Amino acid sequence: MTALKLPDGVVALLNAYVHPALLLLRKQFALDAENLAESLLLKPYWNNHAFLDIERLPAHEREEWLRGCAQLVVRAVYSSTDPDACTAICGPYTAVATLLGSDYLVVTTSRTAVTSTSDTQALREDPNVALSIVAPSIFRRNRTNIDALFRRDLARTTAGQRIIAYPWHTTSLGSLDDWLPEFKCCVLGILDMPECVCVWVGEGPIAVYNDSYPKLLGNKHPHALGKSFREVHSEIWQEVEDDVKQAITGHSIHRKNQLLFVNRSTPGIAVPEECYYNRSYIPWRSNGRILGTVSQSTETTADVLVRRRLNTLEDMQLRTVSTSTVPEFYAATLDALEVNALDLPFVLVYSAKPEYNKKKRATGVAEKEGDHDREPTRYRLSLVGSLGVPEEQKSAQAEFLVRLGSVDDYMSSVESTSTTEDDTFSFWPPSQSASPAAHDTSSWPFLEILAARGNLVRISPLGSRAHGFAQRGWDYPCTQAVAFAIGAGAKDQSAGGVVIIGLNPCRPYDADYANFVRMLSCQMTTSLMAVIECENQLQRMEELASIDRAKTTFFSNVSHELRTPLTLILGPVEDILREPIPVEVRTRLEVVLRNASRLHRLVNTVLDFSRLKAGRVAKHVPVDLGSLTANFASLFRSAIERARVQYSVECDEGPLVYLDPDSYVTNIISNAFKYCLKGKIEVRVKFTRKEAVFSCSDTGCGIPEKELENIFTRFHRVACTARSHEGTGIGLSLTQETVKALGGRLEVASVYGEGSTFTVMLPLGTAHIPPERLDETAEPVRGVARGLQRYGARMVEEAAEWTANDRGPRTPSASSDGISGGTSETAFEAMYTKEDREPVVIVVDDNADLRLYCTMLLSSRYNVQAFADGQAALDYVRKHEVDLILSDIEMPRMDGYAFLSAVREDVRLSLLPFILVSAHAGSEARVVGLDAGADDYLVKPFSSKELLARVKTHIELGQGRRELEARVQDRTKLLIEIEGQLRMKIAEEQHMRKQQEIVVDLTSHELRNPLNATWQNAELIEDVLERLRPLIPEAGIAALNDAQSAIESIALSVAHQTRIADDILNFSKISMQLLQIHKTPFPIFDTIQDVCRLWEIETRERDIELELVAEPGVSGVWIISDPHRISQVAINFLLNALRFTFDCPLRHITVTVRFLTRVGPPKKNAYRVAGEKVHYSDGCWLQIAVRDTGPGLSVEDLKKLFERFAQAHPSKDQFSGGHGLGLFVSRHLVSLLDGFIEVESVRGEGATFSFCIPVEQTEPQEGGAQGWRNHILGRSARRASSSVRPSLKIREVVQSAFHLTSSVTAHEHLEEPVLEPDAQVVSRLRDLDTPPLDDLEIDTDVHVLVVEDNVINRKILVRQLQSRGFRASSAAHGQEALDILLHPTIPHDVDVVLMDIEMPVKDGKTACSELRAAEEPGCSKLPVIAVTGNAREEQVTECLAIGFDEVAIKPYRIENIVRLIGVVRERSMNGVE
Repeated sequence: MTALKLPDGVVALLNAYVHPALLLLRKQFALDAENLAESLLLKPYWNNHAFLDIERLPAHEREEWLRGCAQLVVRAVYSSTDPDACTAICGPYTAVATLLGSDYLVVTTSRTAVTSTSDTQALREDPNVALSIVAPSIFRRNRTNIDALFRRDLARTTAGQRIIAYPWHTTSLGSLDDWLPEFKCCVLGILDMPECVCVWVGEGPIAVYNDSYPKLLGNKHPHALGKSFREVHSEIWQEVEDDVKQAITGHSIHRKNQLLFVNRSTPGIAVPEECYYNRSYIPWRSNGRILGTVSQSTETTADVLVRRRLNTLEDMQLRTVSTSTVPEFYAATLDALEVNALDLPFVLVYSAKPEYNKKKRATGVAEKEGDHDREPTRYRLSLVGSLGVPEEQKSAQAEFLVRLGSVDDYMSSVESTSTTEDDTFSFWPPSQSASPAAHDTSSWPFLEILAARGNLVRISPLGSRAHGFAQRGWDYPCTQAVAFAIGAGAKDQSAGGVVIIGLNPCRPYDADYANFVRMLSCQMTTSLMAVIECENQLQRMEELASIDRAKTTFFSNVSHELRTPLTLILGPVEDILREPIPVEVRTRLEVVLRNASRLHRLVNTVLDFSRLKAGRVAKHVPVDLGSLTANFASLFRSAIERARVQYSVECDEGPLVYLDPDSYVTNIISNAFKYCLKGKIEVRVKFTRKEAVFSCSDTGCGIPEKELENIFTRFHRVACTARSHEGTGIGLSLTQETVKALGGRLEVASVYGEGSTFTVMLPLGTAHIPPERLDETAEPVRGVARGLQRYGARMVEEAAEWTANDRGPRTPSASSDGISGGTSETAFEAMYTKEDREPVVIVVDDNADLRLYCTMLLSSRYNVQAFADGQAALDYVRKHEVDLILSDIEMPRMDGYAFLSAVREDVRLSLLPFILVSAHAGSEARVVGLDAGADDYLVKPFSSKELLARVKTHIELGQGRRELEARVQDRTKLLIEIEGQLRMKIAEEQHMRKQQEIVVDLTSHELRNPLNATWQNAELIEDVLERLRPLIPEAGIAALNDAQSAIESIALSVAHQTRIADDILNFSKISMQLLQIHKTPFPIFDTIQDVCRLWEIETRERDIELELVAEPGVSGVWIISDPHRISQVAINFLLNALRFTFDCPLRHITVTVRFLTRVGPPKKNAYRVAGEKVHYSDGCWLQIAVRDTGPGLSVEDLKKLFERFAQAHPSKDQFSGGHGLGLFVSRHLVSLLDGFIEVESVRGEGATFSFCIPVEQTEPQEGGAQGWRNHILGRSARRASSSVRPSLKIREVVQSAFHLTSSVTAHEHLEEPVLEPDAQVVSRLRDLDTPPLDDLEIDTDVHVLVVEDNVINRKILVRQLQSRGFRASSAAHGQEALDILLHPTIPHDVDVVLMDIEMPVKDGKTACSELRAAEEPGCSKLPVIAVTGNAREEQVTECLAIGFDEVAIKPYRIENIVRLIGVVRERSMNGVE
C-alpha cells in the first residue's frame, strides 16, 4: 500500500474505527454524469482492517453497499454544499463522505442505527440540529494509543500546543479526548494550512484556529481560543452575523474585499481600524449533520489601499497634464483629490509667493533688478482652494504672511524634532513633526513647513484647528494631518505652494501612508514646475512678439526719418555732377552718390518690410506678368553678361495677374547673380490653369541642406561663396512676405555646390483678393513702372560693382588732372605714384569704393596693394614682402577671419601686423577680433586721421618686432651652439666618470686578491700550528708562540690594507656622489663594543689602555640609523687615536657613548665641521667621542685636518700608515647622516674626536642584532679571550653616579665571538635572523666547485674547504665551469658553486646568466655564491639581480664562507628563492 502523506493521528483514528473506512484519491475520478453509478468503481487508495467485514456480507448486501457508496462519493464531489450529499444508506451501513483537503476523500461507515423508514426520514428532515461530537463507544477501541497520537500531532504547532493546554471540559465541546474522530481530523487539517482558518463548533459557536489566524485577531490572541464568535468579533458581529447564520444552515458564503472595522489597539488609532478581508464560511458536516463552520480569512487591506491611492495619483496626473496656468493646475488638483475622501478627509492648498529684501550689498553696491538674496525673507500664502473645510474657518484664512528669518536655523531645528514616540516605523525616511513653537492648536506651522523644503511635516494633535471640519468619508473626526511645501526640492529653490492634508482616522500613519503622501508631493511639485515653466514660456513668447512689433514700428519710423536727409544728399550731389567739375572732385562725389543711393535702397527695403508686416498693401491692378518680367530682367543683362555668365529669359504670354507692380519680386534675379560666379542664369514665366509660375535658376554655390529652412528668416545669412558679402539679410524675407501678400507661395530647391531654383506661384483671378484691395478699373500694366525701373537701375548699378570686384588687384598708374565726366578708378590712381623702398600695405575689401578710398588715403606714404577677397591677398602676401595688412571681415571666397588664421599659421608671416576693419561695433565684436589674432580692430565708419595713425603705429611696431625677432633668432642659434657644447662636455664627463668607476673596481679587485691570499694562508698556517701544538715539546712552545704572533701581525697588516682599500672605495663613491645611507634598527652600545674589540690585540701589543664608557641611558638602547656608517666613522677615529698614541709616555684611549637632547655652539678651543643640511634643533642626538693622550693638534692642523689627503704631520703619518683619507671620508659620512664632527685639542695634551648625529630611539628588535653582526675578525676575539691581560675596560655610568666596572676580558662580556659591523660578506643574509656559526648545523658532505682565475686563491680555498670536510674541485674561468656543469653526457654532482666575478675567457656574471638560462623552469636551482673584490653596493645589487644567491667580498674568513654554504644549501633544499 502506498505511503500516505497524512498526519499520523488521522491514520490512527481511521485504523481504530471498528467499521469499514476507506480513503479515495479525487484525481482518479472520471465519471459519466449520465450514468454515475455504473461508471464508478471504488478503488480504495487505503482502507482499514474493518474493511474486510464487507467481504463477509451476503452478495446482495455487499453490492448494495458498493452502489450506495459510489453514489455517495459522486454527490460529495459534485454537490459538497448539499448536507444530504455527504450521507447515504448503503445496505446495513450508513456511509459518510468527507472531503480531506484537495487530494483525498474519506468514506466512513457505521451500522445503521435507524431501522425504520420513518426514523430515517425524521433524521433527514432535521439537519439543522447540532449533533454532539463526543465519540460514542463505537470509537473507543485502542483509545489510549489514539489520544496519544492525536496530542502528538497537535504539539507540532504553536496553536496545537495551546489547544492541548486549553480547559475544553469547561466548554460545550467537552474534554479533548472525547472529541469525535471527524472533528479531530478537521482540527489536524486546519493546523497544517498556511491560510488564516478557524473552526466554529458547538454552542456559541466556539473558536478553534490555527497559527495564522492570530494575524486577524491582533491583541485578542490567545484569549480568543475557546470563546464564542460574538465575544471574539464583537465589533464586526453585526456585519457578519447573517453570514454565520447562513453557514450554520448549510450555505457556503464567500466575501471579497469585505470592509470590517477591527479593534486592533494599534498605537495612534483610537477608533476601530479600517480593514479589508476575503472571507469564506463553509459548513462542516458529519454523519449528515452540520457540526460547525470552517471560516477562512485573508486580509487584503494593503491591496485595496494601494489601488485606491494609485487611482488618486493617476487621476491627478490625467487632470493636471493639460493645464497651462497655475490657477488651472490648482483647480485640477483639488478635483482629483476630492474623489478620495477616505484617505484625504480634508485638504488645504495655499499658493506661496516669495518676497525678498532689496537692500544694498555689504560692499555698498546696489543690487540689480531681480538680483535678490539667495533665500527669501518671507512668504505670502494665499488660499486657492480646500476640501472638507467650511468657509470663514479661523484656521483657513484667505492669506498668511510668514516671515522666515534664517531658513537654515529653522531647518536644523525642524530636523532635530522629528517624530519619536508615535513613529514606530523608523526604517522608512521619517516625516518631520512640528517643533514645539508650532504647537499652537489654532494655526498651522507654516514656518516649519516651508523650512522643511518639501519634506513631510506631521501635525499631531490637530486641536482646535480642525473644529467644524466636515467628516468626509468617515464618521470619525481627524486627529492628525501632514503638510508639505511643493516646488521646493532644491536648497536654492523657493516654494510654490503649501498643502495640508488630513489623515484617515481609521488607518495608522505608517510607511505606506507616508509614501502615498510623499508621491502626492512629488507629483504636485513636478506638475506645478511644468505649469510655471509653461507660463514663463508663454510670457516670453508674448514679450518677444511685443518686441518684434516694437522693432517693426521702429524700423518704419526710422526709415521715414532717414528719407529726408537722404533726399537732401542725393539731390545736391546729382545737381553738382551735371556741372563741369575737376576729375578729382567728380570721382569723390560719384562715390558719395553711389553709396547714398545704396543707403536709400536699403531704407526703402526696410520700409517695405515694415509696411508688409503691418498689413499695409497697395491695391492690386491687372498686370501682364510675362511682359513685366521680361522688361525687368533685361535691366540685368549687361551686368550679367559682362561677368561672363550665360543669361536667358523665357516668358510666356498668359492671362493678366492681379498684383502690385511696385512690390513685384525684384530680389530673386539679383540674388541669383550675386551667388552665381560662373555657369548660367535662367528666368522663366509659365502659366497653368490656376497659377502663374515665375522661376529663376542658377548654377551658383547652392544652399546647404541644413540652411534651407532658415533662408527666409529675417537677418539670416548663409555663409557661402558670393560676389559680395554686403547686404542686410532681409531680401529673401521681404520677398516671401511680398509673395504672401499677393496670395501666392514661394518655394526653393537647391543642391549644395550645384545651384538653386526659386519658384513663385501666383494665383490667377480675383477670388483670393479682398475687395478693398482690388482695383478692377485700372488699365493693365505691361511695362516696367517708373519707380520699379529706377529701383531696378540702382540694383543693376550695385551688381555692376560686384563684377568690378572680380577683376584682379589694380596697379596704380598716372593720369592727368583734367576735367572728366567719367567715373573710372583712374581718377583715384592719378593721386599717387609708387616709390622705391616704401612700406607695403595690403588693403582687402569686397567693396570697390572702400578699397579705392583707403588706397587714396595711404598711397601718399606707403606702397598700397588692393584686393577684393582674402584668397587673392593671401596668394600675394606669400610671394612678396609686406609690412601691414588692412582687411575687411565679410568678403567672398575667403573672409577676414580665415585670412587672418592663414597668416598666423604661416611661420614667415606670423609676426605681420594685421588690422581688421568691420561694421560690427561693440566690445564683444572687438574682443572676438583680437582673440582671433588681430593686432587692431577698426570700426566703420572711421576717419582718415584715425586710419593713418593706426597704420603708422602698427608698421613701426611690426618693424621693431621683426628686428627683435631677428635678434632672438641669433641669440637662439648661439644658445643652441652653447647647449651642444655643454652636452658634449657632459658626455665626456660621464665617460670619464665611467672610466673612473672601472679603475676603482679594478684597483679594489686587484688589491683584495693578494690580501685574500695572504689572509687565507695565514689562517691555514694558524690552524696547522694549533693542531701541532700538542706534538711540540715545551722547548719549542716559545718558538710556536712567536710564530703565532707573526701570524697575528700578518692579520693586522691585512686588516690595515683592507681598510685602505675601503677608504679608497668610499672616496670614489664620494667623488661620484654614489654614497648612500641605509637605516635600520640596531643596539648602539653593542655596536661600539664590537668596534672597540677589533683593536684588542693591537692595543695589548702596543700597551695602550682602551676604555669604553656608556653614559646613562645608553646600554641596551636601540636606535634607527646606519650601523655600518657609524662603525666606519668610529673605526677611523680609533685608528687615528692609535697612530698618535702608541709612542707617547701615557697611552690611554677612551671611547664615550652618550645621548643629548640639545646641541649647543662649539666650545672655545673646539673645531666643528658640519654639512649644509644640519639643523641644530632639540631632539635625540647620539654623540660618540674618542679621546686620546697623544701629542695633540694646533689650530692650523685642525683647519686642514678633514681635507682630502691632508695630514697633520706628513712624515710621521706616512711612517705610521696614514693616507689622509680616513677623516675626509668620515666628514662626508657624518654629513650624510645630517650630523657634525667636533675636535677638541690642546697641543701636548691629546685630542678628542667626536661626532653627533640625530637619531630616533626604538623598541628592541627580536633577533635583529644578528642581522648586522658578522664573524669577520673572530680570531682577534679568540686570541684576546685566551690572553691573561685585560684588553678592554667597559664602564657603564648609572644616572649621575659614575661607576667604573671591573676590568674584564672580552669573553666575560660577550657569549659569542666578536662581530665586526663593517661586514665583508655582503649579502641578503644581513637582513635575515640567522644563527651564529657555532649554532648552525652544516652538512660537510657537500661538493663545492671553486671558480677562480687566481691560482693561489684557488688552491688555498680548495685546501681550506677540504680541511673543513667538504669535497672541493676547481675551475680556472667561467667557461670551464659551464663545461663541467652543463656537460651534455656527464652529469655533475656539484652542490654549491663559489664563483669569482672578474675572470678571463668568461667572467662570473656571464657564466651565472648562462647557467640560470639553461636551468629548467620548476626545478631547483644550483646555489651560486659570488666572490669579488668590488665592494660597491651597485656591484652587489647587480650580482644578486643576475642570479647569484649570495655575494662574498674579499678578503673573507673561511668561517663565513662555510656559513654561506650552509645557508644557501638549506635555502635550496627548502625551496626558498
